[in-house]
Amino acid sequence: TRPTDFASGFVMNYGRTILVVGGSAANTGTLWSMTGTLPCTIDTTGQTWVLPPLSSSVANLSSVFAFPEAFGAVGDGVKDDTAALQSWITANKCLGLTPGKTYLHQNTLYATIPNQVLNGFGATLKRAPQAITTTTTTTTAGTTNSITVAATSGGSGATAWSFTVGDQIVVEQGGYFDPNTQTIQSIAGNVITVTGAFGRHGGSTTPFTNNTTTVNSLSGTINVRHGWNQLVPFAPNQHITNVVLDGNSANWSWGRWQHMVALLSYSNGPYLQVDHCRVINQYGDGLTGAGAGQAWAFNDVENIKGRGMVFAGNTVAPTNLANRFICNRLINCNLDSAVGGSDGTGSIDFSQGGPSTLIHGNFVDGGVDGLGALRSAQNSEVTVTENEFWNCSNLSINGSGGGGNMNVTNVTIANNRCYGAGISVNKVGSSNALAINWNVHDNTIIGGGVVLASMTNVNFHDNLINLDSLATAVATFIATAVASGGTFAAGSQYYVLSAYNSVGETTGSAEVTVTVVLNGSVNLTWDPIPGATGYKLYRATTPGGETGATSLVTTITSATTVAYIDTGTATTTGSVSATNTTKLIAVDGVAIGSVGGAFTGQVCGNTVIGGQYAIRAFLTTGALVQGNVLKAQYKGGVIGSTSNVSGYVIKENYIVADATALSGTWQGISPVGTDEVVNNTIDTTAATPTVYGIIANSSTGKLLIKGNTVIGTPNKAIQLNGTVTAAIVANNATDRYITDVGVGTIKYGNTYGASPITGTATLVAGVKTVTGLDIRVGDLVILTISAPGGTPGIPSYGSVVSGPGGSFIITSINPATGTTQTADTSTVAWQIIH
Repeated sequence: TRPTDFASGFVMNYGRTILVVGGSAANTGTLWSMTGTLPCTIDTTGQTWVLPPLSSSVANLSSVFAFPEAFGAVGDGVKDDTAALQSWITANKCLGLTPGKTYLHQNTLYATIPNQVLNGFGATLKRAPQAITTTTTTTTAGTTNSITVAATSGGSGATAWSFTVGDQIVVEQGGYFDPNTQTIQSIAGNVITVTGAFGRHGGSTTPFTNNTTTVNSLSGTINVRHGWNQLVPFAPNQHITNVVLDGNSANWSWGRWQHMVALLSYSNGPYLQVDHCRVINQYGDGLTGAGAGQAWAFNDVENIKGRGMVFAGNTVAPTNLANRFICNRLINCNLDSAVGGSDGTGSIDFSQGGPSTLIHGNFVDGGVDGLGALRSAQNSEVTVTENEFWNCSNLSINGSGGGGNMNVTNVTIANNRCYGAGISVNKVGSSNALAINWNVHDNTIIGGGVVLASMTNVNFHDNLINLDSLATAVATFIATAVASGGTFAAGSQYYVLSAYNSVGETTGSAEVTVTVVLNGSVNLTWDPIPGATGYKLYRATTPGGETGATSLVTTITSATTVAYIDTGTATTTGSVSATNTTKLIAVDGVAIGSVGGAFTGQVCGNTVIGGQYAIRAFLTTGALVQGNVLKAQYKGGVIGSTSNVSGYVIKENYIVADATALSGTWQGISPVGTDEVVNNTIDTTAATPTVYGIIANSSTGKLLIKGNTVIGTPNKAIQLNGTVTAAIVANNATDRYITDVGVGTIKYGNTYGASPITGTATLVAGVKTVTGLDIRVGDLVILTISAPGGTPGIPSYGSVVSGPGGSFIITSINPATGTTQTADTSTVAWQIIH
């Protein structure tokens, strides 16, 4: 690593080793073994580390490390170093690679010595280009082991790579492929013979597969390709560090996860440690581990066609126990989801994960799922904490499982940050498998929802879910002039930045300006906006000119790309948005919900902002929804199950409607068979469609609606429909009326605030019309003279007209004649009884 990669004052971590190589001798240098933190400073030229005198000189590093040059390797990135590397990796020493070199190899490197250490010192192991040919030999699974092929091709430039004895190959046609690679045993002319037989996997005859269906034979033109895992640790207690594994994907045209892993460890290699490695440009998967007690930490996995890091093993009797995956960086994995296979499409894939695993502090940017197919075999424990997920096209954490019939128990998902995609915690495998005893808490989820289904005893609490508009402004937006590198004329340039998501674009940020010299350029940097899909950059030559029709400089398609160099190229059609259109209204914006499946457990203390609904359609017996703050939902707060259930409680939630007008209705709480709706506060002041504070559609048992406060409803505060039986509506405070067409409802102690049910009216010529929002057809009215005036008669009223928001007429009757007592000017007190 160059000293210029670090700022002055960089601190080297405890336990690391630095190799400093100087002069012309590649295998001589100095080792620093860190026994504590080691402050490193940089001299005035920025080219040299200044280290305390804690080093020990080594005259010849080959006394400590075995280097591949001793076995004939060149390491120039051109020569095939496969044979030398195979000899080198079987040396019974600590293995080292020469810094700055690239070692090209054409087959799997097997590390088979227990307690072996491979320190790459930043050097690269790179796949040779993929050799490709075809055959017309009909290939039958488990029987054919010889094929006649056409000439091979592959690679780039003047040199094409061909097959040789010992190469690992795979046959493929139309998506069907051999489930395992085969090793070339001999080549006679155009006839290739492999060990065993094509289609033979694990000692048995296995048909060719495309991961969903199988066929027994391939015929016609069949592709024959290189296919092999790059590095395979194959013994206990091995340590691989500071190695770059380059898959050379630009020179590969096909691959599968079954035989294209960069680093693959088997169950016979427990306690493997892989740290500070770079895995890049792979056509298959990145890192795959099946052994127990493995630790993968501080690795950089980037530009992977398949999955980034994969938990492999036996899902019934897992061998990958007690593993640790900590502080890895995974960028742009699952670039081709078909490469990932059917198990999962996660940058981190847990489809065959083992018990007692910790997934902590990883950073994932891009891909399909951030953490995919999360499952815990044999009813064991998995902890997912402090990870950060950006730009996932499906889910940040996909807990829907990867197959099998086992329950998934004792899983913790906590303190993760998910930007742009949500979390799914769903059934695993068959319909009989459940997620049991999961604890999902203190996660931040921006721009995505949460699915909870097929769960038992799950605690989902203290999470923040935000589906509302993206932030318009960025905390920091900086434009810096550069004296070269562009085509600008000298003068001032003005910039505005916006963000966008799947449904719209924000308004522009605060404008920044910069003065550019002739042929200069501009460096622009900003802070990422959580939940964004990307950014748009606008430029003008006058203040505020970014609203012009052709002011768009560029569209950036990643929320974590937060820098751009503007060289002055012409702007294109587009102007900064006048309104923020990023609210997730046009999509199924349910913050916490499910498509079905039983749920028991607690949903407590969460904050939900935006979305069509906050909590919807997963509640069943034993569920508790308590103490949640649900703000700015466009259609409703807590919407119950679609079938009659009993035994769950909705209590002490604070629900606030959004001001956005939608067709249809807004429902604060809609219980279905709920036992209790208690002490909730519902504020519908901002809502503009037809509004229900609480609406109960059905109940087969006791339904208690008690102690709730409903304010701001222009329509109906509490409504019980005809299928509701034996409900109790008590001690609720609303500013509108209660509508009850249920059967056997008991109502008492309810109060009405903004719309009074009592009042006074002064008669004019013996008559007065009384109107009110809480007057409706069917009401009874009690009248009494509170202040006699004129010649009093007997007050009476006609039937209530229309309503809600209806009226009734008070008429004074002359007791002698039965006609209107026109001389009556008394004040009459009235009270409505619903």
